Amino acid sequence: MVWAEADLERCWHALGRMTDDASWRLMPLGHAGGVRFQAGLRMPQGLDAVVAVFPSLAGTALPNLPEATGFDVIRIESDELGAADEAIALVRSAEGDIGIFGTMAIDVLRTVERALPQPEAGLKQIFVRRVKAWQDFMARDALRPLSPEAQVGLFGELMMLEALCEGPLGARDAFAAWVGPRHAAQDFHVLAGAVEVKSTTSASDFAAKINSIEQLDSDRDPTWLCAMRFAEDDGGTTLPEAVERLRERAACAQVGQEFEAGVIFSGYRDDHAHHYGRRLRLSEERCFQVTEVFPSLKRAALSPAVTSARYVLDLDRIDEPSAGRDAMFRQLGVV
Repeated sequence: MVWAEADLERCWHALGRMTDDASWRLMPLGHAGGVRFQAGLRMPQGLDAVVAVFPSLAGTALPNLPEATGFDVIRIESDELGAADEAIALVRSAEGDIGIFGTMAIDVLRTVERALPQPEAGLKQIFVRRVKAWQDFMARDALRPLSPEAQVGLFGELMMLEALCEGPLGARDAFAAWVGPRHAAQDFHVLAGAVEVKSTTSASDFAAKINSIEQLDSDRDPTWLCAMRFAEDDGGTTLPEAVERLRERAACAQVGQEFEAGVIFSGYRDDHAHHYGRRLRLSEERCFQVTEVFPSLKRAALSPAVTSARYVLDLDRIDEPSAGRDAMFRQLGVV
């Protein structure tokens, strides 16, 4: 699909100016493999929608998805669609927030788009999985503020995202590389490689929580672990300031909603910003290339009976030499 975030809003605006009496007003957005996407309005309420047309959907049951707050998942039959195919529509509910729905719609579209090339069955599975993730997210009660540990973790990811934006990778590709909020094993997929960011404010030790075997035992090459140590400093940056700075960059790159989805799935909410007053300054950064001799769990060395694992890595006790950010970027191919 070749489209920009503003195109979806333009489509909804144009559909709202039409005067026909159809139950659905639809406008093509593009296609991913065999799947077609359309912007839509559900009439007569004029509710914003994104419609995914799956040729193989006809005659099959709609995937079982939980109820959600803010939007509905509706099957459109072929007679309503005016075509032989059937479709799944994500429709903003009357009480749903327009901004959050737009963010969700673009995130779902981008998630499917990035999965290419895949057959329709795979794209449909990815579509359903991402919709379910949003339904689960929006069905929760009001989220609590991020813990101090989670704040530092997100802060470190945003610092790496900003560094990628400033490099030759370019802002648009840098924001696309931030895949941690989309449930990837690592925080960033940079070209063929990966970067996992671990952050701490501890001055005495650096206990990095490794959340899965695959986080450091990746088929992406090269894979790097970037360790950031932050110190509290009145001249530093707060988490809300880091978010706002990147919002401006994302808006200029026309991926503002894409960044917003990443922030939302990371647990950050603007109405909690008053809890995030700590000012942090980067005091130390070490980058480790995860090679065969790097101390981490390797799937090939584990029994097949071990299906998953989490562990803690003391980064201050690693004997392997570390590198600087520039060396890591060169190895990743972005310098």
